[in-house]
Amino acid sequence: MKKITLLLSLAAILLNVAFFLILSHYILFNFVLSTIAILSSWFFVTFSTKNSPNDGFKIGLAFFFSITFIVKIVLSLISDQILKDNPILIILVGIALLESVILFVPNFIRKS
Repeated sequence: MKKITLLLSLAAILLNVAFFLILSHYILFNFVLSTIAILSSWFFVTFSTKNSPNDGFKIGLAFFFSITFIVKIVLSLISDQILKDNPILIILVGIALLESVILFVPNFIRKS
């Protein structure tokens, strides 16, 4: 599973780079946001497969992170190029916080 997620993440990054080089309307801001989305999703899926309490939870988290990956990619592609007052960035940060809470709280509770 770890090798598959790594290969899929690398393929997504290479595809992202190819789109950035080929498409003229694909600006640097969106490229950076989508790359961050790919890397954060890879981190969350890899960490969940390593440290989840049981197999069912691992599969559920992998599915959840795959769905949030698609949402983050779509949002990063349609985001405006401004940092201030950008609602899409707020949603992306909210998704990342939700992913963090869902990933780390059960591990923290299990160890307590």
